[in-house]
Amino acid sequence: GYETIVEELAGTRKIHFKPGTLMAHIVLIDEDNRLSGKTKAAVLEGMEESSATLSSDYGNLAEGKMLPLFPLSCDFNDIDGPRFFMVICTENIFGEEEGTFANPVAQLDRTTLSINMMDPDQEEDELKISAHNVVGKHVEKLTNLYEVLDIARYIFDNVKISEYGQQYKVRLLRNTRPHRSQGRAARTVKEYIRVGISPRVHFHLEAVARTFAFFNGDTVITPDHIKAVAEPVLAHRLVLKEGMEFSVVKEELLRKIIQDMEVPPWK
Repeated sequence: GYETIVEELAGTRKIHFKPGTLMAHIVLIDEDNRLSGKTKAAVLEGMEESSATLSSDYGNLAEGKMLPLFPLSCDFNDIDGPRFFMVICTENIFGEEEGTFANPVAQLDRTTLSINMMDPDQEEDELKISAHNVVGKHVEKLTNLYEVLDIARYIFDNVKISEYGQQYKVRLLRNTRPHRSQGRAARTVKEYIRVGISPRVHFHLEAVARTFAFFNGDTVITPDHIKAVAEPVLAHRLVLKEGMEFSVVKEELLRKIIQDMEVPPWK
């Protein structure tokens, strides 16, 4: 968003704020890897800081002013109230279409989940793709964001990570870094990976594993929960060595690393 000066009919002037597209609770970005660098910088700020920096049409009018993303009250000045902000991106296959760019590591680190959308496995599923099943349909409201945040707080307060789960999480992330990898996984990692997974991902992996454990009826996160969610949380963050992009699949590489790791004992 940005601030501009508006002149009214009476001749008076006032500062008027025009909200940008990031001023929403859920932002959908189609073909994300076609965005310009300036636009992507604003998106990255929102994904990391849950805030947006204002620009101004008039000098330094809005310099340094930041707005929260995004208050449930929908009040731009609600700094202390509860917030909810989620970015959902789609992207084209890098290298196979003109105008696409590889996503920066900073964005990969900020993306909690990456899900590959493939064509339907079964012919029966593809037979359901029909205009009659889409046109005129609508999504029924099931809840609101206040309830979603309450559920998130409940899961955080009631599902804890075990000591063995924490050990496995740390060892898994460290084993994706070529200069830290040990044991049987080291050879694979050093052969294919240029940049491993950063420490910031501990929060993402633990949050997803906690949610997975909760919906499986468990109150303690174990190594099995972390292994179950590792692929969609971690695989897209691996930065391969030059020339390896077309010789190995990141998901298969991560599965190989997990397979080569010893799982700590737990009860």
